Amino acid sequence: MAYEPRELQERIEQLLAERPLIAASIVRIGVPILHERDGKLTITRGPRVSIPPSTPGRDSVPLSPEAIDRYAQQGWVDLRLVNFQRWRTRLQAIEPPDVETYGSAALDVKMYPGDRFVPGDIVGWIFTNEEDQGMVGRRLF
Repeated sequence: MAYEPRELQERIEQLLAERPLIAASIVRIGVPILHERDGKLTITRGPRVSIPPSTPGRDSVPLSPEAIDRYAQQGWVDLRLVNFQRWRTRLQAIEPPDVETYGSAALDVKMYPGDRFVPGDIVGWIFTNEEDQGMVGRRLF
């Protein structure tokens, strides 16, 4: 990998600071951004929050460490160091198929099909292969 997780975290935070319209676009659609600075968590959010979904009769939701982890996994932009480390592990687990040795038999759901990084293909690989995110044999809804 070209960058260590901490360096990547710093670069993303710097990019968001230099281009505030990116962060504004994210929070405008109801997705909070979870930051970790000097060991403290902060949340950047807009006027509404989509995750967790609103519940009739409740104006607030718990923000315990467990709840924050759950919400971050459900779709917040998670800029904590642990998330960058998680992504590094994910990307290292993706293996290109050995088509030269195994032919088309190498093209199964465990292998990443391309030579280039295509975000949609990575998302598809995660949905197919990760135990807690995988969709093989399960309905999406």
